[in-house]
Amino acid sequence: MWPGGEPRNAVRIDTGVFEVVGLIKIRLLGPASGWWHVEDFDNGDGAKGAVFRCYEGDYLAEDGNLQELAYLMAVDVSGDPSEPDISRFDQSDVAKFDRELESAIQSSMAVDGRRMTKWMESHLSETVRGKGLVSAYIACDQGRDRQYFDLRVKIRNSNVLIGGCFDIARKEDLAAPIWQAIQEAAYYSQLGWMAQARRDE
Repeated sequence: MWPGGEPRNAVRIDTGVFEVVGLIKIRLLGPASGWWHVEDFDNGDGAKGAVFRCYEGDYLAEDGNLQELAYLMAVDVSGDPSEPDISRFDQSDVAKFDRELESAIQSSMAVDGRRMTKWMESHLSETVRGKGLVSAYIACDQGRDRQYFDLRVKIRNSNVLIGGCFDIARKEDLAAPIWQAIQEAAYYSQLGWMAQARRDE
């Protein structure tokens, strides 16, 4: 049973693999000792998707409650007016958006008790599949330093955010799989819709 009911935005299509809002395919990669919980994401501003939280039985927050060891998220942000169309971005657009994004995330974290400790500049890259903007930052959450990655891409006709977070103290066993899961989700989702478009021609 899912607490609060079975999620509507994510469908399991294979072991450890989910399709989110019929658009993004994501494979859950993390420690063998961890277990995952999926929940719907809706920010009320038009973004819709799912968050996958990884837990271990003895991984506790400062208050003694169970705390997520890491998470992955996949969100269609097309309906959120604050999110740009990355496919139209040039390098000249990055600096302004980067400053706005840092301020917005810092304010959001302050609301739920987290504190940003380091912001790394966003970087725009381009491949045959399209453009992608990666943003990285570190924040203190319940006494733990956590690394965050956000990847913004275009999939089909939708603006998509694929993100991840992990405890820096566990970076040796978390950094590689979380980043791999983010990259895979963008790569295979874009590839799948490109192949579908070719078949429909």
